Amino acid sequence: MKLIVSGATGFLATEVIRQSLQRPEITSVVAVSRRPITAPQGADPSKLKNLVLKDFNHYSEADKRSLPGPKDASELGNGETNRRRQIARAGALRRTIGLTPTKMSHLTPADHRRICLDYTMAGIKAMHEAGPEKPLRFVYVSGFSISRDEKQRHWFAEEYLKLRGEVERSVIKYAGDSNGDIEAMTVRPGLITPRGAFFSRTAMKAVGLLSLGYFKALSVEEIAATMIDQVVNGIQKDLLMNNDLATMGQKLLAEQQK
Repeated sequence: MKLIVSGATGFLATEVIRQSLQRPEITSVVAVSRRPITAPQGADPSKLKNLVLKDFNHYSEADKRSLPGPKDASELGNGETNRRRQIARAGALRRTIGLTPTKMSHLTPADHRRICLDYTMAGIKAMHEAGPEKPLRFVYVSGFSISRDEKQRHWFAEEYLKLRGEVERSVIKYAGDSNGDIEAMTVRPGLITPRGAFFSRTAMKAVGLLSLGYFKALSVEEIAATMIDQVVNGIQKDLLMNNDLATMGQKLLAEQQK
């Protein structure tokens, strides 16, 4: 099993990489990022390859040469046919790259679509056209407040949330039209706490988010474990919400400790 993590510099992606490098069934991890990264502390760096891109819609010749061959790993991103032929197998975890509602105010609507939608669809299309081993499993990280319903109204950040919903619909539709070549899903976490973040969970309880049952505390270890499991062992359904991620992640981590 080969895995690619796109948008690989965030704390969720870092945890996904850390856990993936520890799993023997994952033989190669390709981290696509805007700046160089190294293996997380304590992880085996020998299986990690870092592809640094300035523009996720453009691959230079040097970028193409740095990509793994068909026996090494799968890749996510836009590119030409000769690069696509080098792409192998089979799992991709993608998070929206560097765009939050606060950052949107500094960008144009065209930028919003390019970063959220175009980069994502360029990636899934490139992997499909490369002819990877079937099925390619694609996990898109969305957010708790996102809806795929185009008519859904939002009381804040409406443009951002509607765009993310469009990305979800586009990913799921593309997979559905692939004749079984691609299996795709979305995860919608709420607040993700860092590793060992007791204070963060306590603070969430203090404001009533957990005590009222709105959603469960979700650690970065739990969501990472769940996402990796969906890629390695098969996608169960096309949407996992915050509480699904927490419950499944806790079970997976407990099993790993046995």
